[in-house]
Amino acid sequence: EKNGKKGRNYHLTKTKQCVEKNITLLHIFGNEWKEKKNIWKSIIANKINKIESIYARKCEIKKVGNEQSKNFLNDNHLQGSVGASYKIGLFYEKKLVSLMTFSKPRFNKTVDWELARFATKLNIRVIGGASKLFKYFLKENKNSSIISYADKRFSEGNLYKVLGFKEEKDSPPNYFYTKDNGKLWSRVKFQKHKLKNLLEDFNFELTEWENMQKNKWDRIWDCGNKVFICNKN
Repeated sequence: EKNGKKGRNYHLTKTKQCVEKNITLLHIFGNEWKEKKNIWKSIIANKINKIESIYARKCEIKKVGNEQSKNFLNDNHLQGSVGASYKIGLFYEKKLVSLMTFSKPRFNKTVDWELARFATKLNIRVIGGASKLFKYFLKENKNSSIISYADKRFSEGNLYKVLGFKEEKDSPPNYFYTKDNGKLWSRVKFQKHKLKNLLEDFNFELTEWENMQKNKWDRIWDCGNKVFICNKN
């Protein structure tokens, strides 16, 4: 099939149908359930309010170093760590319980910052935590514009609205490549100019997708992202 066995809009269509019926739908890829089951269980527990709560007013804000940030995100965020130049955390009883990181924007160069990651320790909800961290960032980075993205596989981006972001648009579904073992690979790894060094059978006259199909790879599509911008200029 042109867009992979399930098609470009397969997951997105299900999400839209559930939103219309006020149903919360979570799309869990098989490899994530194998590799990040604890994170998904925490997300589900949070959705149904079966989770421990801590109040942000009882937490202390501190800057967080690269190593601590990397470890915390890999343990508590589905997408793991990503490069960021500004990292702040909430500490409860001297332990990091929530982290927000900012980087220079990766995809939209018209804004000053990208809110790259926000994560809370598994099975804990820090009430008011995101607001406290974001206000601290704005205090230190006045007159800034910030962009961020909500993955529609599991989020409507309601937190961003609480923080004062405005929804700009929906980005189209993105795809990943997969083969026999179910592991998902970023499409960036398989851009056409890289394929001659990655595939056993590569034909320059074929497209990226045609070459991948020829080598028995398939594509899996997500639901796209909601794009949010907060402009404090």
